[in-house]
Amino acid sequence: MVRFARSLGCNDVEFSPEDAGRSDREFLYEILGEVIKAGATTLNIPDTVGITMPNEFGQLIADIKANTPGIENVIISTHCHNDLGLSTANTIAGACAGAKQVEVTINGIGERAGNASMEEVVMALKCRGEHVFGGLYTGINTQHIVMASKMVEEYTGLHVQPHKAIVGANAFAHESGIHQDGMLKHKGTYEIISPEDIGLEPSNEAGIVLGKLTGRHALRDRLKGLGYELDDEQLGNIFWHFKAVAEQKKRVTNADLIALVSDEVFQPESVWKLHDLQILSFSLSLYCFFFVPLVFLFYPSIWVHGFGDQGLVPKQSRTHKNHDLGPVKWIAVLGVAVILVTYGTLGLSTATVKLIDADGREHIACSVGTGPVDSAYKAIDLIIKEPVSLLEYSMNAVTEGIDAIITSHVLICAEKSRISTHALTGELVHRTFSGTGAGMDVVSSVKAYIGALNKMLGFKEQYPTNASIERTPVSA
Repeated sequence: MVRFARSLGCNDVEFSPEDAGRSDREFLYEILGEVIKAGATTLNIPDTVGITMPNEFGQLIADIKANTPGIENVIISTHCHNDLGLSTANTIAGACAGAKQVEVTINGIGERAGNASMEEVVMALKCRGEHVFGGLYTGINTQHIVMASKMVEEYTGLHVQPHKAIVGANAFAHESGIHQDGMLKHKGTYEIISPEDIGLEPSNEAGIVLGKLTGRHALRDRLKGLGYELDDEQLGNIFWHFKAVAEQKKRVTNADLIALVSDEVFQPESVWKLHDLQILSFSLSLYCFFFVPLVFLFYPSIWVHGFGDQGLVPKQSRTHKNHDLGPVKWIAVLGVAVILVTYGTLGLSTATVKLIDADGREHIACSVGTGPVDSAYKAIDLIIKEPVSLLEYSMNAVTEGIDAIITSHVLICAEKSRISTHALTGELVHRTFSGTGAGMDVVSSVKAYIGALNKMLGFKEQYPTNASIERTPVSA
């Protein structure tokens, strides 16, 4: 295969011996020597099941370097899995032993427990490479680490755990009183990495508070400080969403801005676009049908009084000026409130959705569901007419408080989706598509669903299904 790949004009061919850490050493040296003769230029040494210890993996790389014929003409690479939580340590041990390439993933995503984390390996070499690891370095611009991490999180829907090293939400949080005292006196006491080194937004925002009176210039300047270079169209779209949020929040934080930018920048190419959404949620009960009409019958003044200045309170009329409804009026008011105010927890919701297709045509559909999200999704399905299964649905608050922006994530699968065969297990796997959305209400969930549908439709256009089953390769 290596020779065949070279015959096709591939000048850089990587060979990876599965489960090299548990392979017979002499056989491993022999195979690697043969693939070098065949034209391999990179030897990728995987710890496929994540079982080796750092000293073992480092010794494996050193032994391969010492016993493989022609090894001086190729690059040794590492590929470590994290089943025992040692992928970063093994990767660094391999680099110290002579590997010049390391295969890592952003946020440590990957098969099973994941792979070696790019940000952990990079920052370990940046912090200790010169003094401990013999001058090893990567040349990576570390100020893009946080942005890359958030982008992968948005695209995959795999949320980073708060205590994840380097990019977790708590990575630079100090709660202990002793630690806080040390940080106030000198940050280097407990902070071995500066947040700015990995692109984390500075806590000092120069006294500029973003709110409903903020203009485009201040917003653009803050976004630039967060690492976002946006064109005028993107800024205009984000500014409109920012204003909507600022009307409901006294202060818009950097975390809010990042969520809004992600919602705008990281969305797939639009096949369908949300134009408008209206949801009517109500709850009906036997009490509402039976008791409330009786109250209206015996106390007709309630019919003409409606909403008072303090909410749903019946005002007194001329004919009942001194008539005290007593507890009945509050029960009646409660009954009306159940009909008009309850957000569908005990009944059905009706959603009306207006979408715009790629040609600019408007499509409107209305549907009833068990809740606002269910009814909205069903209305969208009536327009798009692509049967899908909702596999995952989640919502997360970006910041604290009842007025927080939320991010929604969905994972869908077409009912007649392309089926792949897992090359390692032989299992049939359906192609899935994820979507994300940000906002302060149910619209974020609708945008996430439309985003996933746009990905699915774009994939179907790019790769029409000719065969029902295809094979999906699995990396070491």
